[in-house]
Amino acid sequence: MRGKGPQEAKFFWTGGPVEVAERTWFASQFSGCTAFETDEGLVLVDTGTRQFAPMIAAMLRQKTQAPVHTAIYTHGHIDHAYGLEAFLVEGQKRPRVIAHSA
Repeated sequence: MRGKGPQEAKFFWTGGPVEVAERTWFASQFSGCTAFETDEGLVLVDTGTRQFAPMIAAMLRQKTQAPVHTAIYTHGHIDHAYGLEAFLVEGQKRPRVIAHSA
């Protein structure tokens, strides 16, 4: 990343999901996506953009095959709330979405 030191640049691109706690991964690709694996499935906090989500989802699938149970959007910006489709497993029921209305 131009103008960023190595440590600061890592915030913008982690190189894929990093396990930050047991059954918990964080991936940064301009904005962050956090995945919590529960017994019911994955809870995603923000899903990124349509452009980057397929890459992050594919890397996350190397860690877990759990279906997405819930998607939580912190806010409706394009870099936080538009990548869900990439994380869905064929045939799974639609996940619960938690977001504000405005």
